[in-house]
Amino acid sequence: MGTKIHKGAVCGMAAAIALGMAVVPSAAAGTAGGSGASATLVSTDATYDRGLDLEAGIITSVEQDQRSLYAHKAIAVSDDQTDIYASADTQAEVVGHLAKNAGCDVLGSEGAWTHIASGGCEGYVRTDSLAIGLDAEEYARETGFSGMVAQNTSDGDISIYAEPSTDSAVIATVGSQQEAGALCTVSGASWVEVSIDSETGFVQADEVELSARYAEADAVTQDQPAEADTAETAAQTEEQTASQTEESSTAQADAAQTEESTASASADTASAQTMNETVYAVTSVRVRAAASTDSSILGVLSTGDSVTRTADENGWSTVSYNGQTGYVKDDYLSASAPAQQSSDTSSSSPSSADTSSLGQQIADFAVQYVGYPYVYGGNSLTNGVDCSGFVQQVYLHFGISTPRTATAQAEAATKISESELQAGDLIFYGSNGSIGHVAIYLGDGRVVHASNYQNGIMISNYNYRSIVCCGRFR
Repeated sequence: MGTKIHKGAVCGMAAAIALGMAVVPSAAAGTAGGSGASATLVSTDATYDRGLDLEAGIITSVEQDQRSLYAHKAIAVSDDQTDIYASADTQAEVVGHLAKNAGCDVLGSEGAWTHIASGGCEGYVRTDSLAIGLDAEEYARETGFSGMVAQNTSDGDISIYAEPSTDSAVIATVGSQQEAGALCTVSGASWVEVSIDSETGFVQADEVELSARYAEADAVTQDQPAEADTAETAAQTEEQTASQTEESSTAQADAAQTEESTASASADTASAQTMNETVYAVTSVRVRAAASTDSSILGVLSTGDSVTRTADENGWSTVSYNGQTGYVKDDYLSASAPAQQSSDTSSSSPSSADTSSLGQQIADFAVQYVGYPYVYGGNSLTNGVDCSGFVQQVYLHFGISTPRTATAQAEAATKISESELQAGDLIFYGSNGSIGHVAIYLGDGRVVHASNYQNGIMISNYNYRSIVCCGRFR
């Protein structure tokens, strides 16, 4: 048992079973007709271990493969970059590369090669460097990395359950427009298993929108012209220069028209400005060059900073920032100016004002790293860090030492209640009293934390999952 069965044999075996003929996997494999590609469709001994007969095993496996979130998709699993070739031959031209955990669409297979498309590249990669279909799904489950996400598109929170049943315990929530890594569908695709921080749970499929969010291939740039082409290139350049000189007078004539058009556009812009609104940063947030967390950073808005919003689309606000057009996630902006902190220092603790001020500095510093990667065991705020490492490194910036793990941090911190939370405090999450995650409180009901491989360092609602306790180190 355990022999892989060719795709062409699957239908034949099912038909044979329907006719009552006795067929065994090894015989079927040997008589597969045509050029059907070698399959990852049917199961091995595990099918029989589950007590399924052969026909049910085949059908179940095929259905599972097609129902998988990763049907016709693959993840690069090689530690080294995976080359994409123009044809199924290592001597062919390399047209792109897939980094580890980058994703692609599977277009077909050819022997030991898989035909893929990713990031504008189409070509062939060695099949043994990919996890495909159900194997990609299993890879996501084992590593915690998911190239698929489940986004809550509703206006409110949705629950993550411990089991695929509304009768089971709620272990976390996903805020409006927030995402969790999607691992697989279960129970007839009515539930989606998701990863949240370091744990897994289940959301109802009709409450989320599924999409692919893995990194794509990097295309190989074309080589520079060879030396043999230099003379021809020089001649072309000389000809182009002459043409450009001849056209310069035309360009000058066009300049006057362009100036007139610019003046008209400026007048239109001035008119449009009357429709713009001033918005405020509810916490420190980065201004991006494009509406994507992968785009470059133009600058950072501190809590309370105001900018002019000129458009709002797909959860991103277009803003005017230092004379440039920038983009900020809607979640971090408000049309109302944030309330000023009270200057009342009559608290029973003489250092409470200093504590609050330091806490805000911690929060503002921490939020600058939103979008950077999560790496289990990592200790770099820019190259990768996990939840407790994130807390430790942020606090070290202010000369505060903390233990390395979330559990140890909870034990060492001064316990406070949720009602006592201030910016810069810590919230510890978990279940059944066991701590599995930690985040830094920002104020206004939000936390920043190193979530998982899918989301990296991100901002969430403070009660997005079950809180075990809260603590303070300053």
